[in-house]
Amino acid sequence: KPAVIALGGGAVAQPGTPEWLARTGTVVWLRARPETLLARLGEAAERPLLEGLDPEARRARLEALLDARRAQYARAALVVDTDGRSVEEVAETVLELLETTSS
Repeated sequence: KPAVIALGGGAVAQPGTPEWLARTGTVVWLRARPETLLARLGEAAERPLLEGLDPEARRARLEALLDARRAQYARAALVVDTDGRSVEEVAETVLELLETTSS
């Protein structure tokens, strides 16, 4: 059945996962600048790779993670920039892109 599966940012860094995802569906990268991600994360209390870090260290760690994962993220079939956009706007863009690529 058609489904939307929302994965954490590190999922694509797991061996074999990008290939499996590409075979089983359309991968969409919801791209955001580090500033946007940091604002969304807040204190990151529930993010094991970022929790307990002061703001400067949290930013450095986030940027390092993004750099390490960028090649895997770039393998996505579709990329949607989310900076300054509402959830509804992003969802509409994803739907439009999916409709365009499937026809």
